[in-house]
Amino acid sequence: MLSYQPVNECAHLAVAPADEPTNGSIALVFGWMGGELKHMDKTAAHFVRRGFTTVVVLSEQNALRDAHMKGLRLAHFDPLLALLSARRAVAQTATQCVSKIVVHLSSNGGCLSLRHLVLCLRNRNLVLNSVGVILDSAPSIVVPHSIGKWPDNPYAKQIAQQYQEMNITDFANEPINLSAPFGAFEREGAPGPRLFLFSDGDVMVPASQVSQFVTRARKENLSPVHELMFKGSPHVRHSAVFEKEYWERIDAFLRDTLRLTFIEPPSNSKL
Repeated sequence: MLSYQPVNECAHLAVAPADEPTNGSIALVFGWMGGELKHMDKTAAHFVRRGFTTVVVLSEQNALRDAHMKGLRLAHFDPLLALLSARRAVAQTATQCVSKIVVHLSSNGGCLSLRHLVLCLRNRNLVLNSVGVILDSAPSIVVPHSIGKWPDNPYAKQIAQQYQEMNITDFANEPINLSAPFGAFEREGAPGPRLFLFSDGDVMVPASQVSQFVTRARKENLSPVHELMFKGSPHVRHSAVFEKEYWERIDAFLRDTLRLTFIEPPSNSKL
C-alpha cells in the first residue's frame, strides 16, 4: 500500500506524493460510497507512478443519506481547497491556474463527491483546473424500480437501506441524480475530455444508462468524449477483471488526449 499523508487530519482526504520526476499535475481520485483507502490504493498508485501528486477523496458510507437529509456542508472541502490553491490548481479564473488536474471518479459516489467539491468552489468563486475526467462505473440515474434490481451484497444493501430511510418521492432531485451531470458534462464545473469506463455486466450502473450519458456528452461537451465498455465485469471491478486493458486505455487517454507526460513509458495503444 502507498504511504499516504493526511490532509489536516481529515478522515476523508489522503495525499500520496508523486514519484520523481513528477509531471507537476494532480490526480483527484474520488472513491465510491463507503469505499476505504485500501480500495482506492491501486488506482492511486497508478497515478503516483505516472508522476501525479495524488489526492484520494473518500465518500462516507452514509454520504447519500446525509446529502439528502442534512445538505452539503460548504466547509467540508476547505483542507482540499487549501492544498489545491497552494498548488495553483484552483483559482478565480483558469488562466490563473498552473497545475493541471485529472479527475478519476468511482461509481455514483464519486460523482456525488465531485458535485460537493464543485459547489464548494462556486461558493468561493473558484474554478477547478481539470484537464480530463475518467468515469469508472458512472454515472447513472436512480429510479425506484432500479433499486430492487441491485445485487445481493452488503454494499448494495446499505445504499438501498439509505433510500428507504430517506423516503424519497421526488427522484429528480435525489442526490445521485443531481450529481450525475457533474461527472458527465463540462458545463457543471469540471472541464476537459471524458473517458467513460463501464460494463454490460454492471447491475448497479447499467451500460445502457452510461451510454445515454456518453451520447449526451458528445452533443453538449466541447472536449472529446471517449468510452470503453467491458464485457461481463461487475460494478467497479473492471480494473480487476480487465487490468491490462483498463490501465492501457487510461494511459492512452492521459497521453494522447490530454497530452500529459509519464515517468514510465505507456503502451502504444490509441483511443
